[in-house]
Amino acid sequence: MDIQGKLVHAVTEYDRSQSTRKGYNRYALGMYLQAVQSVMDWVEESPQHTLRQGIVRYFSGRLIDVCLRAVGELPTTREELR
Repeated sequence: MDIQGKLVHAVTEYDRSQSTRKGYNRYALGMYLQAVQSVMDWVEESPQHTLRQGIVRYFSGRLIDVCLRAVGELPTTREELR
């Protein structure tokens, strides 16, 4: 599976796990998929942009680490989140 496929799978599974919780946003999956596309576009834009930087840039909260894990990266550090 390619990188984009791994990210799509990760955000879809995350959304599925969130769907049973109170306050679930039924539009969240669309936003997650848009963020995946933004990450992929940003990485393609410049060779200096890394996948890790793109994930940290376009995702937030727990979803950052979910996506990083999906592509074989270590969890975020405090310095990255500043």
